[in-house]
Amino acid sequence: MRIQFDCCECIIKQALRLARDVSDSPEKQWSYFRETLDLFQKHSAAATPPEMAAYYFGLFARQSGIEDGFEEVKMRSTQLGVALYDELDKLCRNSGENEFVNRVKLAISGNIIDYGVNPDFDLSQAEGAIREVSALPCDPNALKDLEQRIRNAGNIIYILDNCGEAVLDRLLLETMKNKVTIAVRGGAILNDITRKEIEASNLSDFRVIDTGCSAPGVPLKLVSAEFLSALDTADLVIAKGQGNFESMEEDFRSTPIYFLLRAKCPVIQNYLGVDFGSLQIIGRNLDK
Repeated sequence: MRIQFDCCECIIKQALRLARDVSDSPEKQWSYFRETLDLFQKHSAAATPPEMAAYYFGLFARQSGIEDGFEEVKMRSTQLGVALYDELDKLCRNSGENEFVNRVKLAISGNIIDYGVNPDFDLSQAEGAIREVSALPCDPNALKDLEQRIRNAGNIIYILDNCGEAVLDRLLLETMKNKVTIAVRGGAILNDITRKEIEASNLSDFRVIDTGCSAPGVPLKLVSAEFLSALDTADLVIAKGQGNFESMEEDFRSTPIYFLLRAKCPVIQNYLGVDFGSLQIIGRNLDK
């Protein structure tokens, strides 16, 4: 998905917030903000939102010297996911014929933890939002097809998104444990998961690869050749969250892929023509 006009407001707000975090000096703040606007003018016509974020957060890291400004947020989000996991796993196991449906829904539920869409996100609100998803509808045909494809695939790439959310992804990962490789970001960006948070997220027993770039998604122009090869040789790709959807929805290669996300911003809501906060299971390349 290319940057939409309404994305500009979010980008400008993020740039202003990061400019204030770069330095207390007005001169340095203006310098960062001007460079961000220059990057926006240079790249926005063809870029996806996560690709653009990679550029201006990279600029922030260089100017501020702060490599990971979300370290504490990621730790607290992960702790929340761990605290909820056993209860939600038990709920799934006791769901009878709805077990797979609940595993998908609850894996998506953690996608509410997002400091990119909402820099002022209040983690204390997350638990209630996670618990409410069991009552939300999902596309039954997409669920049935996804379950069948997981069953038939021998090599699955599962692209994680945010910390905390990644802990709950295990609810769905358990259905494909012996044939899945989990993918994380190649470097710190927002509250997205990297290799550094794998152990705390109770995911160290899975094979792990990373995208090779610091972007809150998978911009195919920026990821490593190794990661592209992994995508091309998989039987199925499952990608969590808006950032992965925004960066791959238009340009993804030939492998069948399912995007699992909540519609968390008006741009995505309007782009998909869906209700705000709804659970989305979106397939591409399904005839391959």
